[in-house]
Amino acid sequence: DQKHPVIFYDGVCHLCNSAIAFILEWEKNHDFLFSHLQADPSKHILKAFDIDAVEENSIILIEHNRIYFRSAAVLRIARNLRWPASLIFYFIF
Repeated sequence: DQKHPVIFYDGVCHLCNSAIAFILEWEKNHDFLFSHLQADPSKHILKAFDIDAVEENSIILIEHNRIYFRSAAVLRIARNLRWPASLIFYFIF
């Protein structure tokens, strides 16, 4: 069972690194774990989900053993942020 949501991001992307800094500043409970896609542990974990980390260059979220990509990941991450950043989540609908 997965206890903490894991965010995978492109470690060489300046925008992605800025997004991670934003998440760290605004997350409610500091539950997220982070790993960049270029890290060997990330490649190993994502391979279990049949995902090639080398081909991905975006943000990926694994939460409750389900995987979300790009905007779906961002919107799910947003619901775990403090007000007013959490408002982004409502765009999921």
